[in-house]
Amino acid sequence: MKRSFKRYDHVNKPIYEFIRPNSTVLDIGSSAGALAGELAKRKKCTVDVIDYDSQAIRKAKKRGKSRSFFQIDLNNLKKLPIGARKYDYIVYGDVLEHVLYPEKVVEFYMKNLKRDGRILVSLPNIAFALYRLKLLLGWFDYEDVGVMDRTHLKLYTLKSMKEMFSRLGLKIMAVKKYNNVGKKFFYLQALKEVLPTLFTVQFVFLLERE
Repeated sequence: MKRSFKRYDHVNKPIYEFIRPNSTVLDIGSSAGALAGELAKRKKCTVDVIDYDSQAIRKAKKRGKSRSFFQIDLNNLKKLPIGARKYDYIVYGDVLEHVLYPEKVVEFYMKNLKRDGRILVSLPNIAFALYRLKLLLGWFDYEDVGVMDRTHLKLYTLKSMKEMFSRLGLKIMAVKKYNNVGKKFFYLQALKEVLPTLFTVQFVFLLERE
């Protein structure tokens, strides 16, 4: 069955902006390789990509920018096919909420991070004002995309995100508050700076080992 990757085929701008030119990057959960392609093309990064879906891998290969492509099920980690490669950045862009044991996944690939390497994680915020209001009204409806994506296995607030990083021995070096909203909701860009836990759709973290 042919799948459409249009809803995931975009570049997470905050993650892109965090990564320095000429870096080595492991993009875990790369989907069709949009971020990897831009990093290789515009920042001259060396990028390896991981995704569980063979169609996504084929689409990423057609972009022709990444170094290596690995089809791996993050819910069934038994071996390390990427070997002993070390990376400046390991990226989990909208990934950890989709897997059964997100902390185990992060720990599994930690050995591939350089001594001074950094981890980038983006996570949706279930405590966003809209979903608080819907829950108050008794609505908890999954959607095709977004915070309530029906493929999400985990739900996070800013507090639970920080607690997870603490358990993993990671410290937050920087965080960006991201709202992908149109002109109609321009005010959310200002509100997220005042009350981030209430008006931020997605948090993007730059992390280091403690």
